[in-house]
Amino acid sequence: MLRRPHHQDANALLAEAERLMSPDEHTRRRTIRLQKLRDRFALTRLFLRTTLACYVDSSPMEIKFVSRDRGKPVIPGSSIRFSLSHSAGVCLLAVSQARDVGVDVERIDPTVDELKIAARFFSRAEHKALAALPEGDRNRAFFSAWTRKEAFLKGLGHGISGHLDRFAVSVSPSSPPVLERVEWDANVAGQWTLVDLDVGSDCRATLAVEGDKADLRRFDWPDNLPSFLQ
Repeated sequence: MLRRPHHQDANALLAEAERLMSPDEHTRRRTIRLQKLRDRFALTRLFLRTTLACYVDSSPMEIKFVSRDRGKPVIPGSSIRFSLSHSAGVCLLAVSQARDVGVDVERIDPTVDELKIAARFFSRAEHKALAALPEGDRNRAFFSAWTRKEAFLKGLGHGISGHLDRFAVSVSPSSPPVLERVEWDANVAGQWTLVDLDVGSDCRATLAVEGDKADLRRFDWPDNLPSFLQ
C-alpha cells in the first residue's frame, strides 16, 4: 500500500519516477493538466514498477506492459497478475502468481445519495439490501458494496459500464464479503474470493482473488523497497 509521502520525500520519489517511467508513461503524464494529478500519476507508476520488479526477472525500468483481452495490463512472458487502485491519497497494488486479481479503494463520501446510485447501477437484490439497512449504516454499506463489485470486475478485466447490475455481492460492511450471484455464469460466483482491506476509517477497499483465499501479505511502500530508491 502506498500512502502519500512526506513533503521532504516527494521530490526524490518524483525524480526516481521520471527516471524509470517509459516514454509512453511520460506522454500520458504530460496530458494531465493539474500538477497534483501529474505527480500522483508519476508516484503511482514508480510504486507499480518498483513493486513488480520484486516479482519478475527485470529491473523497474525494463518492465513492459501489454493489454490483454478487455484491456487489462499484463507483463509479457510472466505469470504475475496485478491490479492497481487509488483514492484519497491511498494507492493499493495487488499482486498474485498465476491467479487473476482485482483491487479497489474508494474514499467514503457522506454526501452521496446511496439509494439513487444503487437503483441505477446495483442489482435489485443489492438495492433492496441497502434500503433495508438503517439510514445511518447505508453510506459505509454502499461503499463496501461498490469496492467489492469493482474489485471483482477489475479481476475479470471488465470495465464497470454495463456490468455492475449483472451480479450481486454482500452489502453490509459488517458481513463477510461474498460474491453471491453472477448473472452471465452461475459457476463464477464460487470461483472468486473477496477480502475487505483495512485502509483507514475514511476509505473502503476490497481485494478480489480468483480461486480460494490464499495467504495474504501486506506491505507499505516505500519503506519495504529501499533498494530501488537509493
